[in-house]
Amino acid sequence: MDVEGFVISLDDALKAHAAAGGAYHQFFQVPEMSAGIYTLPAGGVDGQAPHVEDEIYYVVSGRAQVQIGDRHFPVQTGATIFVAREVEHRFHDIAEDLTILVIFAPAHDEAESDRRRASAADPGA
Repeated sequence: MDVEGFVISLDDALKAHAAAGGAYHQFFQVPEMSAGIYTLPAGGVDGQAPHVEDEIYYVVSGRAQVQIGDRHFPVQTGATIFVAREVEHRFHDIAEDLTILVIFAPAHDEAESDRRRASAADPGA
């Protein structure tokens, strides 16, 4: 995407996520950054593996704990979270459905993320 600027409402990003289905939908990408919506249900399991990009999460709605490295933090609607590239992290003890705006820099490499998630799920692979 070669753009000078980009405008999308949160409502439109959430609609695009719902239409796409799945837990994560990326709605914007340029080489330097990307953005998407990530959702996890109450009681759900976050199966992500460390990413090759820095991340900022903004909790649009919900309540849970987030693990970053060996530390755990409570998060809820309005929380902003930074996770450096290659740092183990995940949401857990999800008490209320989570809807999260995710910003990656540089742009998220979905193929690498899928490979890492599969590898984490099957350490013998």
